[in-house]
Amino acid sequence: MNIADIKHGKPTDNLKTHLQQSIPTKLAEYKEVKHTRIFDTLKARITVPQAAAYYGVRIGRNGMCCCPFHSDKTPSMKINETYYYCFGCHSTGDVIDFTARLFNLSPLDAARKLALDFGIDPNTPVSAAVALPRIRQEESQREREGHCASVLIEYERLLKNCQQRFAPVHPSEEWDGRFVSASHALPQVSYLIDCLYDADASMRRNTADSLLGDGTIRSIERWNAAHKEEVDAHDKAFAA
Repeated sequence: MNIADIKHGKPTDNLKTHLQQSIPTKLAEYKEVKHTRIFDTLKARITVPQAAAYYGVRIGRNGMCCCPFHSDKTPSMKINETYYYCFGCHSTGDVIDFTARLFNLSPLDAARKLALDFGIDPNTPVSAAVALPRIRQEESQREREGHCASVLIEYERLLKNCQQRFAPVHPSEEWDGRFVSASHALPQVSYLIDCLYDADASMRRNTADSLLGDGTIRSIERWNAAHKEEVDAHDKAFAA
């Protein structure tokens, strides 16, 4: 195609054919890149345990839960930070796959739901996303408890890492303040997790209401976000 294909400002048949062939291809390529960016953004910001807890799945401290995708009376699904796997029905995937299957959505609509529910802007206006049915008009008490537990479990993991990294090597060594803080906080965090998982309904409700009402969970979420990258980098280097 060249300038000779255009006469008097009107496209010739050759130009029309070129546009008809190239525009859909370019648009599809653009959409694929855009969707990939959305997926990557959400997977970097939301872990599988966070999404599962938010949507009402109760996860044990060992990361096991009853699979929501088949009739499961004993926990058969293992939920890790970046993926899940069911030893019963063999379902597996990442946080977007989990949400898509849980609500019978396409991957893109699942990503949009996650962005809306977690208040994340995946480089596109949330208002421009396809309007999805609001399956959850408001958080149920069970979801509030699950959210608190998910945040506290992540907090416990990060605290244990700090406790291990900054523990004194010799008895005579001065204790690092981060080791002391983690050691003091861990028993309380463990107690709160037990309250949210193992206590009766009244205790679970009161614990969640207290943690959410006084801003404790929000503060812990900020602390987790500030320290997660550092801890994960340390764990990766240690594993290598």
